[in-house]
Amino acid sequence: MQPNELMLRGTLALADVEKNGIRIDVHYCTNQQKIVNKKILEIENEMNGSKEIKLWKKIYKDKFNANSDTQLANILYNYLKIKPTRFTKNENNPKPSVDKIALANINSPFVHSILEGRKYKGLCDNLKGIIEETVDGILRPSFDLNTARTFRSSSSNINFQNQPIRDPEMGKIIRRAFIPRPGSWIGGIDYEGIEVKISAVYHKDRTMLKYIKHPESDLHRDMAMECYMLESREVSKDTRYCAKNQFVFPQFYGSWYEPCAQSLWDSIDKMKLETKRYDFRMDCGVPLKINLQKLGIKTYKQFENHIKNVEDRFWNEKFTGYRDWKIEWVKKYEKKGYFDMLTGFRCKGVMKRNDVINYPVQGVAFHCLLWSLIKLNRWLKKNKMRSMIIGQIHDDITMDIFETEFEDVLKKCEQIMCKDIRKEWEWLIVPLSVEAAFSPTSWHDVKEVKI
Repeated sequence: MQPNELMLRGTLALADVEKNGIRIDVHYCTNQQKIVNKKILEIENEMNGSKEIKLWKKIYKDKFNANSDTQLANILYNYLKIKPTRFTKNENNPKPSVDKIALANINSPFVHSILEGRKYKGLCDNLKGIIEETVDGILRPSFDLNTARTFRSSSSNINFQNQPIRDPEMGKIIRRAFIPRPGSWIGGIDYEGIEVKISAVYHKDRTMLKYIKHPESDLHRDMAMECYMLESREVSKDTRYCAKNQFVFPQFYGSWYEPCAQSLWDSIDKMKLETKRYDFRMDCGVPLKINLQKLGIKTYKQFENHIKNVEDRFWNEKFTGYRDWKIEWVKKYEKKGYFDMLTGFRCKGVMKRNDVINYPVQGVAFHCLLWSLIKLNRWLKKNKMRSMIIGQIHDDITMDIFETEFEDVLKKCEQIMCKDIRKEWEWLIVPLSVEAAFSPTSWHDVKEVKI
């Protein structure tokens, strides 16, 4: 399928998705909005008596604006003399940061209240947006193909692709508002590791291809072992998750050892070994921090140096083919001023180095999903199925699947997304796989479903 045809057919398919819409429990949203507003008032009342607020009002003439980053930075760093943990990315004039990560690293009840207040304010705004955009119990977000430089989709009214999930509390509150139609299950079919696989189609790194083509291998487990100095049997679900999202993916997307080390270190206190190495804690796994201390990593600086060595091995021993491709790919872009994706789309203009590396991967990964969505939507309509596509999130097709059609629809999804697409695009030299998770009650309650 040529680029212009993919976009044309994709626009028509996404128009059907918008027409279908997502069922919303509006009554639930309204009740949650009241609860969250009450929580915001409680936080504000607790903060009003603090010394920090008194100082704030004294400086800014009785005006307290928790959303003003300039005022907050001035109070924290100039008046309270708190040592900054992060700085803004302005190379010429970096300033102490008050972003979410920077504030989370400050041990202060006042700062914690600021973060909590902002979180609940964002949650309240999200609920309000859902209520306002829902008509007759159906929410119809817009899905566009003409705004992102990566040639991926975007979403608005509301941004369906940016609903909270990483914060368990917010994810639970918001996603419980999304419910299936009567007789259906709500959930999604998700391409498993699609961006890693597409990157391998570009760089063809032998080690990466070996990981992808052998299901028994596990890159994220192996990197958890290296980052946290563990044996295979000691890698827990949490340590694997952190290695995946705080080292492997950041490294692939252009990060470096220092921010990776900081993120990994911040997670250490919350984690334990999967099995017990030391006898004095027989009732539970050994805390990861104690394990690292036993192995000689007692301070953050020691841990950062360790991660620096892990990064060096990652690129200069394990993934040398990937490393060399990135260097050559950027050189070609700098010479031409553009690059072409495997799907035929051309990205041109001024881009950062990380964008040049990531855009061709992100774009093609989404085009795989879009191609599959087009084919699946056509099949559902042709066979007059009651199941329908109700949304998409880059590597995930969100659906209401009618109970009696469940098995047939999931099998067809796998056929289209994993097999038919490789016949369409022969450059897909890696095996593709999908995961499905659905629930008869709400989007929050989805559980893995075997296809």
